[in-house]
Amino acid sequence: MSVHLLSAHLLQEAFFYLALTNTRRIAQLCSSPEGLACWALEILKEAAEGALRFVQDYDTSALGLGQVLEASGSHDQGESLFKSLKRSTNAVINGLLRVKRLLKIRRSDADTAAATPAAAAPQQRQQARQQQQQLAQQSLQQQTSASMG
Repeated sequence: MSVHLLSAHLLQEAFFYLALTNTRRIAQLCSSPEGLACWALEILKEAAEGALRFVQDYDTSALGLGQVLEASGSHDQGESLFKSLKRSTNAVINGLLRVKRLLKIRRSDADTAAATPAAAAPQQRQQARQQQQQLAQQSLQQQTSASMG
């Protein structure tokens, strides 16, 4: 029985540190997403959402956070473990919001860039016609002045 309790405690502790390490890694990746391409932002968004789901599932499971905090040596140690997971989870949430906002901006820029050539094509054709007409008038004026002179 004691071996079973020891292995369950080790498993709980391992899951806690897995959740903590994963959220810290994702928070670090989310801290500066500005240089990433859209496809990389999509992957980062999925990874951050997955890390948050893992923490939520871990917290509500039988191996949950409450079990680890109860099994910790002291109240202060349990509180510091909880605060460290809470800080890293909050950093992931803030990073996820930053990634989503950046994705939204990039998508709207891409939509605008895609729509601009179609909308600008008639204007560009009109400008080209005006330039051709101006060149034709200048050429006509030069021919007229050469024949009169």
